[in-house]
Amino acid sequence: MTLEYLTLRNYASRTNDYQDDNANSITNNTVYKQRDCWGWGQKQGIAATTMSETVTLPITYDAVPVPIAAHLGFKTSAAASIGGITSLGAYTSGAHTPTTTNFVAVLCDRDDDTNFNTSYYYAYSWLTRGTYDAV
Repeated sequence: MTLEYLTLRNYASRTNDYQDDNANSITNNTVYKQRDCWGWGQKQGIAATTMSETVTLPITYDAVPVPIAAHLGFKTSAAASIGGITSLGAYTSGAHTPTTTNFVAVLCDRDDDTNFNTSYYYAYSWLTRGTYDAV
């Protein structure tokens, strides 16, 4: 597992439109202290159609943040940086079971339900946004 945290961004005061679950309405959510964290990771393929790893966040949010994960591609050796990912893969990525300190990045193969190639490293990017009072 390789993780790299790219940046933290603070918002001192901000008003957001927020939809909770599938309620068909948007509410105004005033967030006084908000922080985005983002980064990327890679995982060597395993002989399965789904694999996952826990992403530990560089901060502890005040409440569970909203995580987003997306696939970046793959490489035949571990990439030294996000710019080293050279091939686009037929897989998807998502974020699962978020907490204030981590979430699980899930990678699923979409290529005819075949297993991941154990010789490749599959990369994903991620973003979390949530409240953080220690700004």
